[in-house]
Amino acid sequence: MISEFIERTGFEPMAKNRDLVREIMQAIHQTDEWDRIWKQDLEIQAARSQLEAVMAPIESKELRDNLLDATFVLTTACESAAILYGIRGE
Repeated sequence: MISEFIERTGFEPMAKNRDLVREIMQAIHQTDEWDRIWKQDLEIQAARSQLEAVMAPIESKELRDNLLDATFVLTTACESAAILYGIRGE
């Protein structure tokens, strides 16, 4: 169904635009609803706890910050790819 929509409307070129996806996700992340989800979603909380436990023994603040930055970049890339995959409907 989504694939048919893409073919009929020419939406595909926009769906492949990662910059657009990033902008949409940034807008979502700035909403009160996302803030609530971020704080209350059980899966997110479990993942945050796991990350905090792994990071706790690392003494170097610079290394912790670099690892957190790399984790953020990876999760953002995965999020964008998943959204684009979903838009394609494949």
